[in-house]
Parts: sequence; C-alpha cells; structure tokens
Amino acid sequence: MAKSDHIYVHHDLITHHGIDCGDGTVIHYTGNINCGKVVQTSYQEFARGKTIYVKKSYPYKHSPDEIVKRAKRRLNEAKYNIFFNKSEHFASHCITGKGDHIYVYHNLIIHHGIDCENGTVIHYTGNINCGKVVQTSYQEFARGKTIYVEKSYPYKYSPDEIVKRAIRKLNEHKYCLFSNNCEHFANYCTTGNHHSTQVANLFG
Repeated sequence: MAKSDHIYVHHDLITHHGIDCGDGTVIHYTGNINCGKVVQTSYQEFARGKTIYVKKSYPYKHSPDEIVKRAKRRLNEAKYNIFFNKSEHFASHCITGKGDHIYVYHNLIIHHGIDCENGTVIHYTGNINCGKVVQTSYQEFARGKTIYVEKSYPYKYSPDEIVKRAIRKLNEHKYCLFSNNCEHFANYCTTGNHHSTQVANLFG
C-alpha cells in the first residue's frame, strides 16, 4: 500500500473504503444507514482485523499529495448516505477531479458527465425522447454506483476550460440517444469532438 491508495476491507456483507494517507492513517466515511462522517483513523481502526486491499480498477488522475489533500478537505463532513454518499463514493471522489470525463454503469447503459470538483457533475439527463444538461450532486449522478474516470483518450482542454465548456451547455434541451447523448456531451467538453463510442459500437 502507498500514499493516496484507494483501499478497502470486507466487513461481513459490506465493503468499506478509504484513502491511505501514507502515515499509518486512513481517511474514510464512517456511518450506518442513518448517520456518519468523514474521519481520519489508524490502519487498525479502519481494518478492524480484516485484510486491507488496494482498488486499482481505474486510473488515478492526481498526485498522491493532491488526493490526500482532497480527502482532508472533507474531514468532519457529515452527509453520509448508504445509497448515494457512502465510503466508496467518498474514496472515488478523492481520486477523480475537476474536468474529468467520468462515467457510471447503469444496467445496460453507461452514463457520462463532467466532474466540476466541487461535489457536482454536469451531465445530459434524458431518455430516448427528451433530456437536458443539468448540474447535480456527485451522489445524484452516481445513484449508488461506482464512478470511473474515462482516460482512454487525451483531453484537449485544461480542467478549467473543460468545466467552462460544460457550464455553457447548461439547460440545453437537445438530447438525442443516437446523436447527442451524455457521452457525446462529455467528449465535446474534453476534446471538442462530438462522439459516442456506445453509439459507434452499436452500429458497427
């Protein structure tokens, strides 16, 4: 394990997540169904006798120091929610950052958006018939799912410019599943290229 690692332990039926500070402590969201807050505790308190694992299924954008700083900025936050703001959401948010093209898996589709770094995401909501660009909380975007960072292509713009491009699209009502969906929107913000890999794969 190393500084800034997204670490986790298995406790009975749940998996508990946190950020390794590199000094023998972990920042994580404690809580149960009704309450909880972000705390910094020892490895031992975090693990409670269980084996600690490192989650490496998605790329880390920030330096180790920056990831730990992002975790520390949320110390004592008391907004725990077992469905929308639990320990895994917290750890994932520390790893991702401003201007990131992020996505979550929802059943058979992948939903995309732009991380604004202030706890919000700009994304295209919608179904086959309608939708618009909105700015919502990290929790509303994820809806209980793990958030990943799309890093399979280079970003053309700086993080600040990516977010500005997303903001300029707020309240746009031009959603189309095949030509202007959430992935088209996120790719446009990061590269200027209006593209959806999901649609391209669908039509070969």
